[in-house]
Order: sequence, then structure tokens, then C-alpha cells
Amino acid sequence: MISINWITEIINQLPQILSYIVPGYIFLTIYQWTRFRDGDSLKNIVLKSIVVSYVIKIVLNILFKELHIAINDEIIFVGICIIIATISSILLSIIISSRRYNKILRILNISRTTNKNIWDDVYQNGTALKIYQSDGTFYAGHLRFCEENQREPLVVLSRYGLFDENNNILMDKTEDSSEEIMLNTKDFKKIEIKHFKK
Repeated sequence: MISINWITEIINQLPQILSYIVPGYIFLTIYQWTRFRDGDSLKNIVLKSIVVSYVIKIVLNILFKELHIAINDEIIFVGICIIIATISSILLSIIISSRRYNKILRILNISRTTNKNIWDDVYQNGTALKIYQSDGTFYAGHLRFCEENQREPLVVLSRYGLFDENNNILMDKTEDSSEEIMLNTKDFKKIEIKHFKK
């Protein structure tokens, strides 16, 4: 008769095993989702989850030891790890996406953005665009929305105008904030960007 004791042992150890995978998995998937990362960044997810979970467990163990908190139930500890993983992944995403973080990188002479494409850095309130077509005409207006996570995004301009190559107005919607136009940036030759002080 085949012994199935090993199956019982695995079932008994399941909370311990999951405690080294689940918090890290939750941390990584929430972070990837909030940062608009694609599936390629989730390669080796189990290994990465184990590393992240291990770090979370170490930090919590040190914290609980310093605060003289004893948690003897593994399931409660895993639940706390999951809550910490969720909160910390959202906070990390907010911090890394912030303009201040990118400013700090520039101050440190690190010429790299934390955003996946340049449009995430360009888009902000008070940005004006001039979008030139191949025939010399161009649209000028205030950037209202920008499609996220695209190299050549759709953009929506408000208070816009269409001008010819001599700056003559062909269509004027600059005084009408109720009308907007959506443009596909891949159809244009050049885009000029201007940021206005708030």
C-alpha cells in the first residue's frame, strides 16, 4: 500500500508555502496594473513573488519584534502580509509615478523617466500643443486628455484652432470650451509642446 503521508504534510504546510508566494504575487500584480505594465514584466512571477514575500515577512517580523507583538497564527500573519503588500504596492506606484520622483532623478543626474513612454511625462494640466500636419497646417490647443500607455496616443484638445502654414486661422474654437477634438498623433509630422506656469 502506498503511503500518502507526504500529501498530508504538504497540505499542513500549505499556509507556510503560500505565505512565501501570495503577498509577493499580490504586490507585483497590483504594481504592474497601476503602472500600466504589460504581461512581459510578469515573467518569472513565482520567483519574484517569493523574493517580495520574503522581504515583506522579514520587515514585518522585525517590526513586530520591536513592538513586542506576537502573532502565532500563520493565516493571520499571511493576511497581514497581504494587506501590507497591497498598501505598499499602491504607495510605491504613486511615488514612482509622481513628478517629484522624476525631478529627484533629474537632480541626481539620472536622465531616465520612470514612465513607460514620454507622453506620461508630457501630459499635465496647462499643456498646450501645436500638432503639425504634412501639408503645413496645424492644430493648436490645450491638451485635455491623452491616451495612456501608447507610443502614438490619441489626444484630445480643447479651446483649439486649425491654422495654415502662415498662421491664418482656418477654424477657431479657442473661445468655445464645450467643443473638443480628438487627434491621432501618428498621423502628424511634428508636435510642439508648451507648458504654462500655474
